[in-house]
Amino acid sequence: MQIDSMYYDIFSRISIYDSSANLVRRWRVSSENSGGNISLADFDNDGSVEIISWVFPEIIISTLNGEIIRRNMYGYLGGPNSITVGKLTTTGTYNIAAMDYNLYSNDTASIFFYNFDGTPMSWSPLHTKGLAMYIPQFDDIDSDGQVDMVTITSTLDDNNYLYQWTIPGVPYSRERFLWPMYEHDRYRTSQYGFIPPDEITSVPSYNETPLQFSLQHNYPNPFNPQTAIGFSLLDVSNVTLKVYDVLGREVATLLNNEAMEEGEHGIEFDANKLSSGVYFYRLIIDDGAFIETKKLLLLK
Repeated sequence: MQIDSMYYDIFSRISIYDSSANLVRRWRVSSENSGGNISLADFDNDGSVEIISWVFPEIIISTLNGEIIRRNMYGYLGGPNSITVGKLTTTGTYNIAAMDYNLYSNDTASIFFYNFDGTPMSWSPLHTKGLAMYIPQFDDIDSDGQVDMVTITSTLDDNNYLYQWTIPGVPYSRERFLWPMYEHDRYRTSQYGFIPPDEITSVPSYNETPLQFSLQHNYPNPFNPQTAIGFSLLDVSNVTLKVYDVLGREVATLLNNEAMEEGEHGIEFDANKLSSGVYFYRLIIDDGAFIETKKLLLLK
């Protein structure tokens, strides 16, 4: 089984594929389109694997069946971001390591560590000079039997720093830090082209049909001069999508009663010929069976 995130679209979603690259399940986790990597662990010790991911600005925990069981309880985390999961205490429960940064103001970064219930660990956060290029990797660097953390940072003047920490009293074992995979080197064989013959996890089949008609917020917003508008169709529909100014005058027709399949859709809006200001875009399904309007801001 391979699990990935799909970003730089109208929305963010998680996809699960089998060993033959067939799509098994896919679900939407956010209307944002910026995110980091995925980690896997039996996070709540219920015998089933959970998916831990970051989509700006929150950490989202899902089951393999696509149910979101926890989100946005770890505070506001700016990106870019990656999530590492491991057992950082002697209690045997997993913890989350997540990066935040304030690079452009004072050239510093912070790495936050959380317990399963969302509370920060007592020694969190750890501060670094420059942006942490990688979330800490966990190993026993000095062979003393304790968990060590290593990361690399980079500053605005292109200086790089190597940071190493030790967590006193926490014994190291590979079983504590199975995920994320190091490229394809889950078992740390240093053979990055080798994929071990893991047993495929059985996951129920899934139909990606959205649960309802909806119009998403455009991204980016504000924009100049192009932005993307996404919408969902419950079934085959005739779709009209138009843009209006603040006086209600139509300034652009993006779709004009066009027949479209069910599912998620996106369309680019180029406002190069329009002046800066507030505009509204309206989605009309089947001559008024569903209507929704949202605001966008053009800044030139």
